[in-house]
Amino acid sequence: MIAAPELAGDCFVHFSDIQVDGYRALHVGQRVQFTFEEPGFLQDGWLPCPAYPGGMEFAGFPADAFTFYEQLQVDNSKAFWIAHKSEYEQYVLRPIIALGEELEEEFGVASVFRPYRDIRFSADKSPYKTTYQGMFVERAPGLGFYAGISADGVLASGGFHSHAPDQIERYRQAVDAESSGRALAEVASGLASDGLAVEGDQMKTRPRGIPADHPRVELLRHRSLTGSRTWPPGPQLYSRDALGLVRDTWRQLVPLCNWLAEHVGGPRP
Repeated sequence: MIAAPELAGDCFVHFSDIQVDGYRALHVGQRVQFTFEEPGFLQDGWLPCPAYPGGMEFAGFPADAFTFYEQLQVDNSKAFWIAHKSEYEQYVLRPIIALGEELEEEFGVASVFRPYRDIRFSADKSPYKTTYQGMFVERAPGLGFYAGISADGVLASGGFHSHAPDQIERYRQAVDAESSGRALAEVASGLASDGLAVEGDQMKTRPRGIPADHPRVELLRHRSLTGSRTWPPGPQLYSRDALGLVRDTWRQLVPLCNWLAEHVGGPRP
């Protein structure tokens, strides 16, 4: 059984679901990455789930990972997923887990996102994600570092995606204030000069009460704010060099995440 705070109870792992080369075994106290699905049944009172033992060395994202997403874009169906799930686990999931483990000491523990889309309120009923499926290192709820993979390549980003009303209010107050606002403007300008895309959800117009000539009016329009860099499929992603690309980009994004953690933080009750 696996225990984790994200679970209502413990999770049962069948011998056949241990994803490791060679003899399949787990040890008491061993850290693992795992995914779980609602199976509709219990195994001796436990939810079944596959487990991925830690300690794997990141060797890059194989070309087959990008091919998998190209095919998924063409056939985003449960039948395709079932037929190719082992390819997802081998070429996508295991490299993402290994990448997160290599970055953990410097940035913190990464959570791997599930590959399933939330289609409850969407007109698009495609069940699986095709845009930058990956992992997140949380500094505060909705704020931290992200890395993901898709048919288009690999993305590394950082900032805050969650935009609860109280977060937006604190963000705008800090951007409007001269000292903290000027500090963020300098961080954002530096990231753009270094070739990162500074983006986020924005209002079409400026917030109410903000004059048109405010020196940071563009930043004030943001409801979320991120910096990111992408790389297309190629030799640097197929090798361990991809670790350095993501790590260096996350390091560049530390000042942005620090500013956001200090002045915005997570949503509050």
